[in-house]
Amino acid sequence: MSKPKHIQISIPHPCSQNWDEMTPAAKGRHCAQCQKTVIDFTGWSDAALYNYFANNTGNVCGRVTGAQLNRTIDIPYQPHSRLYRLTIALGLTLTLSQTPQLTAQTRPPWLPAHCIVPAKDTSDCPGVTLLSELRGAIVDERNEPLINAIVQVLQHGVLKGGAVANYDGLYVIKDLESGFYDIVVQYMGYDSIKLTGIKISTKEIKQQNFQLSYPPERKLSQLGGCIVVTRYVTPILNIDNPTTRIITRDQIDHM
Repeated sequence: MSKPKHIQISIPHPCSQNWDEMTPAAKGRHCAQCQKTVIDFTGWSDAALYNYFANNTGNVCGRVTGAQLNRTIDIPYQPHSRLYRLTIALGLTLTLSQTPQLTAQTRPPWLPAHCIVPAKDTSDCPGVTLLSELRGAIVDERNEPLINAIVQVLQHGVLKGGAVANYDGLYVIKDLESGFYDIVVQYMGYDSIKLTGIKISTKEIKQQNFQLSYPPERKLSQLGGCIVVTRYVTPILNIDNPTTRIITRDQIDHM
């Protein structure tokens, strides 16, 4: 199998383990969480990095610098003839002799230990956490969207996330770890809804819709109807008792 012309080191999901707390080992340090040796690549050259990763197709846990990440590392330069090397050396000598000044560059900061894995394969690294999300719609009894309804996600009484429904009654809560959650939905004037023990799996987009309703004591049907005043007519006075205003039946039917 031919080797690739170049490689690129990337860390799609950094590991949360502390490098300083790991046990020193021959090639780096031993991670008690992963039960692997975390290789210290910080002092490796591009040629050494290329040769290692070109020959290693599995998941690797290692410590790298920012300058070693997300850039192309080409295949190591192949040696040429002695005459070719002398020619290049002479050219470099002439170039450097004419350079007035070279400015020193600071070295990039060290990065903590990471698990270097392919972007589509993270099953072998226990330190990698794949996050999930919860989304859905919130409507009333007529299936009308409840704008600005509040959704909260709790785990063991601790708030883990929340969202406010948009104009279509839709909500999205991202960055949830796998586990069991309690979901609380609230909207002013409506009965709140609480679901307990909702399971969210690893890297899952879970759909959960809600329909809120008025409390029974607030529904108009429980009041036995209503009276709507459309017009007011000044009643006639009772001659026998001017302080009493009387409306006859004919007047009521006429109104």
